Amino acid sequence: EIGKPYYAAASVRLAADGQPGEVTFFLKDLSDEEQPLSVATMTHDLEGGLSGKSGIAIGGRIGGNHSVFDGLLDDVRLSRGPLPQEDLLLSNDSPASSTIGYWRFEPSVGLDQDASASRIHLEIDPSDQQSDSAKRRALNDLCHVLLNSSEFLYVR
Repeated sequence: EIGKPYYAAASVRLAADGQPGEVTFFLKDLSDEEQPLSVATMTHDLEGGLSGKSGIAIGGRIGGNHSVFDGLLDDVRLSRGPLPQEDLLLSNDSPASSTIGYWRFEPSVGLDQDASASRIHLEIDPSDQQSDSAKRRALNDLCHVLLNSSEFLYVR
């Protein structure tokens, strides 16, 4: 729902030794303390050995498509291996030994600074800066309405 803050997380275990992998999604409406943490788990067949030439993009895409996330991000933490629910950022905001990257997006610590031992600081691509034109704002509003018209829209 637009205008509400949410906590979202995914914990992924890759498939191995003939056993399927598992991804667990977590979602919580932060505007209502009474709402429980929603949890959904799915199995998958994706195995290890993944690699790529591009880096990680937070709030946008790398390459020719300059689409960007139109909203606010707070803390983003990337960890090695699946985490149990009690170690998620919602419950535990300290970097752990499994933390690969931890970005807080706060001016006091630096908007692009990694708080983990890895020190993978973010780079802002100047070509990804959004135009604040009326046409662009109208397109963003239309996209939000379409995405929220049936709660979630899945495109394959």
